[in-house]
Amino acid sequence: MTARRALGWVLLVAYAVWACALDGALAFSLRDFAWRPDLLAVLLVALAARLPAADLPALALCCALARTSVSIDPPVTSFALCLGMVALARVVRGIVDVQGAWPSSVLSGACAGLGVLWCALAHNARLAAARSDGFALPMDWPLALAEAGRRALATALVALALGAASARLPGLGTLWRRTTWHVGASSR
Repeated sequence: MTARRALGWVLLVAYAVWACALDGALAFSLRDFAWRPDLLAVLLVALAARLPAADLPALALCCALARTSVSIDPPVTSFALCLGMVALARVVRGIVDVQGAWPSSVLSGACAGLGVLWCALAHNARLAAARSDGFALPMDWPLALAEAGRRALATALVALALGAASARLPGLGTLWRRTTWHVGASSR
């Protein structure tokens, strides 16, 4: 790994932490915080569309580290969520070109909505483990689906507006561009 590429991965972690922190700040500033977009999903999908397939697990790891650093969810939940988002992006990019604005926004929204459902399931399992009898209250599926739908729609709209820009953040182009040094031959 070259120094430029390593710097790209470090910058990715920094941008992902900022996206998660901004997501948390939006949660406190919006009156109905279910309408806040998942900015990490927008960044993850934009980069998953461009990175080579061999680098997708590293993308999931970087995003999971960023999400874990600012989230109240258990680290295992964040890591599984980011791996699931990258797996979904890899499957979809094998079928459809997700570098376009519309496919990228739909995929970002789907990742955000599934992320809400995954975190709700993990929270319900954590409540069940904390109880002495091992049973949690039944999950309120209509409420969870409504929240997931609102978050997916908000994320899709933000991805439609900013998805391409998130892949062009300074320093991230070194992750998928392989530049070579063109050496001119001597005329002697």
